[in-house]
Amino acid sequence: MATFGKTNIGSTMRGAGANYAWGCKYTMPTYGEMTKITAYTKIVGGGNVVFGVYDETGKKLTQTNPVTISEIESWVDFLVSYVGAGKPYYFIMLTDGTSYIAADVGEIGQEVRDINVTYPNLPEQLEFEELLDNELSIYVTYTPIATPQVQLTISSTEGGTTLPTPTVYTVDIDSNVEVVAIPDSGFIFNHWELDGINVSADQTYIVIMDTNHTLHAVFNVILPTHTLTINSTPIQGVPFTLEEVVS
Repeated sequence: MATFGKTNIGSTMRGAGANYAWGCKYTMPTYGEMTKITAYTKIVGGGNVVFGVYDETGKKLTQTNPVTISEIESWVDFLVSYVGAGKPYYFIMLTDGTSYIAADVGEIGQEVRDINVTYPNLPEQLEFEELLDNELSIYVTYTPIATPQVQLTISSTEGGTTLPTPTVYTVDIDSNVEVVAIPDSGFIFNHWELDGINVSADQTYIVIMDTNHTLHAVFNVILPTHTLTINSTPIQGVPFTLEEVVS
């Protein structure tokens, strides 16, 4: 088991009213399964709290069941089950009362707030009303697991190759793979096909490996060009015909 986030109690209690979603962004160190969110918080007179897990764009990934907490400041656990990668996540709290949570004001964090919510319905997409440099006392417990693997199959038509060379590669899920098209002499690169769809005419393409993918490089032969120069002394009344010969 491991943790990430702010695992100590901040020096200031920050407050928010009912139906006011707020939280902080932390980066998960590695791939793993989140099991609980823990926050140092209280609600005036007691009340209910839910937590949501959001990605960097503000899209909701999952949320906890409601937990009833008291007006006494304490660490409170919220059970969650989500398998995440080593990247930033927002952990957003929503209560039905006036809540307070410990924070280090002015620390390097990303406290966010959204007032357009109604308990217990955390929005599917956060609308960030504020983005402050405060670090809230929220941390997440997770179990590190092996990063899932996916396959990238690279191929090409006649007339060129790729770097890395065409074959099947096994890589970490959510990784980025850069592939470069290299035409042979007499050929030109035309386009990339990702899973059968034309996606780019740039010679370099980056595949986001969110699942198995196939990437196909298409090359075309360069058609020769010829210059025809005609010198003649016209003779009136003598017709001639110029025929095009294509080989």
